[in-house]
Amino acid sequence: MFFLGRRRVFIGECDGQAVYYDQKTREALAAPKSVLLNTEGARKTNAYIPELVIFFMAGGTGGFGFLAAMSIGVYNWTSLTFILLLWLAEFLFLFAILERGLYKNVRKARPTTEKVFYYAASHNLMVGEDNFDPAKLSTKIFRFVRFLIIATNIYLFYVFYSCTQKFGQEIELGNEFWMGGLLFYVLVLMYNQNNPVRFVKIMKLYSQGKVLFKKEQDDSGA
Repeated sequence: MFFLGRRRVFIGECDGQAVYYDQKTREALAAPKSVLLNTEGARKTNAYIPELVIFFMAGGTGGFGFLAAMSIGVYNWTSLTFILLLWLAEFLFLFAILERGLYKNVRKARPTTEKVFYYAASHNLMVGEDNFDPAKLSTKIFRFVRFLIIATNIYLFYVFYSCTQKFGQEIELGNEFWMGGLLFYVLVLMYNQNNPVRFVKIMKLYSQGKVLFKKEQDDSGA
């Protein structure tokens, strides 16, 4: 169940708050955001993904050097175990960073207004429009992207299997070889942490008036 989704879905951020949709109560919620969450900054710089790619490319080269230094720079069960641990480390690092960024204070979330919800949704990285129509969003492109990601992850099994057929040969330094953890993480990201298909479905519910909001006047009396 954890992999397939979560009860409270991240929508975006607004005025220092992380905004969510509760799939059980159908409420729009907001909580203090993590310092790691900066949707606007990510949109302006587009720096996070390139930096992570460079980081893991450097990590992969270093890992290859480590294998060579230990005289296990050939395909065998020892080197493959090390590679699996590297993939696991990549996955856990990325998962922990985004989990803290998007859901650090989710348990503190309280009902919020439609104004806050709409701003957060319209400034989500998947939308980025000040005046967007939630009813016009489509899941087609996101479903296609998810299909490609699933296919790529399946291909990783072939990559690993091919390694078992090369025991005794020198390890080849290929990008796909060192980015396995990153690719698996993207799959979990798309289904669990920031599911674009689920986001579009929530926008459809919003356009149909099925999302519950805190009344605007409640804020003035707080």
